[in-house]
Amino acid sequence: MIKIATASNVLLHKMREGSFLRSVLTVASGSVIAQAIGIISMPLITRLFTPTDMGTAASVTAVAGVLGVVAAGRYENAVVLPNADKGSNAVVAAGLIFTFIFAFLITIVVALFHTPLVKLLKLKGWHPVSSMWWCGVVKKGL
Repeated sequence: MIKIATASNVLLHKMREGSFLRSVLTVASGSVIAQAIGIISMPLITRLFTPTDMGTAASVTAVAGVLGVVAAGRYENAVVLPNADKGSNAVVAAGLIFTFIFAFLITIVVALFHTPLVKLLKLKGWHPVSSMWWCGVVKKGL
């Protein structure tokens, strides 16, 4: 019993405010909670949508994820380079502008080339407005 109390005191001491262990546990617990929400909601989602709908959503999400990285222009790496906040703010603004312009262009391309995209990606029952590509691209770009 004394060993358990000593071990818990050591753990509590290591988890003091601002410690590395506390930061790691905070990030890890957030990831665990996010995964749990997805797992818990999966039975409801599978009842609401058909397997074809789920496959279409996965395809659109995958393509939007790749395009989102391009949309961001990898500006997230450049934000930390300037010495002053003014420079960092300018890089963030440029990244946001680039992301929204790219998302707008993707929306136009999807609207104009709907039929070839459906054939290329083998998306059954897909409509360009319903998928909201631009939303996925902006989300990933931000």
